Parts: sequence; structure tokens; C-alpha cells
Amino acid sequence: MTDAELWGYVAATEVPEVLVGLTAPGIGRGVVRGRPVINGGQRQTAKSAVVAKPGVELLSEDDRLPLLRVRLSDSDALSRIRRLPFVDYIEPAIILNPEGRDGIWAESLLCDSKTYNQPFDPYTTSQGDRLSYIYGPDIVRAWARSTGAGVSVGVVGTGVSMHQPQLIDDFTDGQSGGRTLTKDATDLRGSPSWHDECGHETKLIGYIAAPLDGRGMSGVAYKWSVYSVRVDDDTNLGSDSEDVREGIARAAENHDIVAMAFGTNQTRESIKDEIEYWYSPGPHHPDGKPPLFIGAAGTGYVRYYVLFPGKMPEVLTVTGSEANGDICETCHRGEEVEFALFAHEPVIDPDGGYDYIMGGGSSQGVGTLTAMAALVWSRYPSYTAGQVVNRLRNASPRY
Repeated sequence: MTDAELWGYVAATEVPEVLVGLTAPGIGRGVVRGRPVINGGQRQTAKSAVVAKPGVELLSEDDRLPLLRVRLSDSDALSRIRRLPFVDYIEPAIILNPEGRDGIWAESLLCDSKTYNQPFDPYTTSQGDRLSYIYGPDIVRAWARSTGAGVSVGVVGTGVSMHQPQLIDDFTDGQSGGRTLTKDATDLRGSPSWHDECGHETKLIGYIAAPLDGRGMSGVAYKWSVYSVRVDDDTNLGSDSEDVREGIARAAENHDIVAMAFGTNQTRESIKDEIEYWYSPGPHHPDGKPPLFIGAAGTGYVRYYVLFPGKMPEVLTVTGSEANGDICETCHRGEEVEFALFAHEPVIDPDGGYDYIMGGGSSQGVGTLTAMAALVWSRYPSYTAGQVVNRLRNASPRY
């Protein structure tokens, strides 16, 4: 990308701020497999060289990775710092989605969409809980061995709706006691900041973790704990790369699984480095085990490629399918996709109540696969993320 092209992208976001990855002359990338390869002295030298250029204002410096956020006065300031041997990469601070609108969400068309006339009725248990049309009977059989107890998931996305009682007041009702739902936000717009104005992640969290209490939809892993971090509101105000990156870090730090049902058509080096950092083993994992990252292939745009971060090898990527197993018409596909799961499932209504509406797309697949992974990990708590994935692969009839 030329200076003019990059500046055009930055100008389109209406926020003249960029993220600058730092390195040292002659060593290539400043971060390799999530690990900084420049020392403190080299990092300080690189930082000083960048902020010394006219038209560059330092806004913040990351405490994990060699990364600066700066404000630029014009395209000339961008050209000045791009020529420095201390610069690894420069990318806009605000993400534009695949159709050019502000936002990271490949599933943005699902916001506020509702279909009450379902093509498939949910499977209903003898106690009155509603489950997946396709997987319901198998889920009930799996509960004899695992309920998701002891497993925690970090869901990065649009938050939790304050209007949905199953995820607020009722979350520990029935057979779902002894667990927690933590609501957090890095994007602080809105009141409260954790509230899901879109409904996207409310549907996903409900599908995988709603209580088993005889009312409405039940989650597949009804005993597991959930950490929800809202990183965007999907109201076309723009997704900030640092909000997304920090949300991923918070979700990965103390949780077994990180669910990311979002995507963009351009790789973001800062987010890529963050995922690689938490994917790699090391002392930053309290239990010594990196989390399992699960991502969406994408829905509804150019279907024949997988969106970022789903295309990363560190991410277990899923798309949506029809009842016969074929990939659904609007779901993305590509060699990075490992699983295709039924895309047209009943989910809880973000606006409240105990009725159900229609979910869909590769995001629905993320919810299903995340729940299945939770059941496996709860049954085999000593497993690593890789062992959980292998168990899922071996159980898939068409893998």
C-alpha cells in the first residue's frame, strides 16, 4: 500500500490516528509469534525517532508489545515516519468493515434482525427447555457426561443485552447455579458500557450458556461461566483497533476459550500480534495453558475467502451449514475453515422475554462449536486446547 493509499484509508475513518509497530534496523519484524524481539533500549530509540518527526503526536504506548498510537497532522507526517528503519508497520487506528463502513463486524446485518416464524422448531426437553433443532437430542445425551462446569469462556463482541433476563437476573437459576457472568467493556460508549445495542453477542452467549431452568432457550453448556467484553456497538461509529485488541487480551488472560464471531477483510498486525501473544505458552498464563481461540469465517460479503482473524492459523475457524451439511449460501468458505455447523438455529431474543428468534451465519457456528468445546474441556479438564480440538475433529463424521 502506497503512502497515498494508506492516508486515504486513514482519512476515510475521519480519525487521523494510526498504530505504529516498532522494530530495530536490520532485524525485520519487531514481534515474532507474539513475542517482542527488540529490547527496551531499541524500543526507546525507535519511539524517540517516531515522535521526533514533525506532525506526529504521541497518544499512547502499549505495555506488552512494541506499539505506539500517534496522531498525524497530514499525509506528509505519515510519509516521514514510514521511511524510518525503526518502523515495522503502520495501520489505521479505526477499522473499516468489508463494505467500507466503520466497524469490524462481518455479521452486522444480523443487528436488530428478527425472524419469529422459524423454519425449524427447537428441540424441547421433557422439562420444557428449548435446544438446537439439529443437535438437541445429542446435547441432552452429552449432558449425562458434561455440562460445561468448571470451564470459562471469554466472548469478545457487542456485549450483553440488559433487557434479556436469562443473561441478567436468571443466569444462575434452575440447574445453572454456581457460575458467573461478568460484563465488561473496552468501548465505553453507551450506558451501561457493557450493554449490547446490537444483540449479536447476546444471541451467541444465550445459545451457549443460557440457564437450564425450564423457561425459554437453554444453553448447550449451561453450567459454564462467561466473561463478556464489549469492544464495539456496531452502530457505524467505528471499531477502534485498540478496543478490540484489549478486549481479546482481557478475554484470553484468565479464560479457557475465546469466542470471536467477527471479522474484517484486512489483516491487522496489532490484533494479529495480540492473538499470537496469548496463543503462545508462557508465564502470562496462570494455569500454564493457552486458551482456545474460536473464530468466524464470515457471513454475507464476498463468500470465497475467510475474514481476519478467522484466517489466522492460531484460530479454530467455523462457518455455517445447511441441515444437510453443505455450507450455507451466504456463509464464507476457504481452506482455513475446519468446521461447518448448522446456521439456522433458534436463539434468545436480545430485547427480552423467553421467546426465541432466528440466529444464523458463521456466528451461529461459533456459538455451537464454542459450546461443544466447553463440554469436552469440562469432561477432560487436564486437556490442552490442542487436545480439545483433536477430540472435536475425531468426533466429526465428515472431518
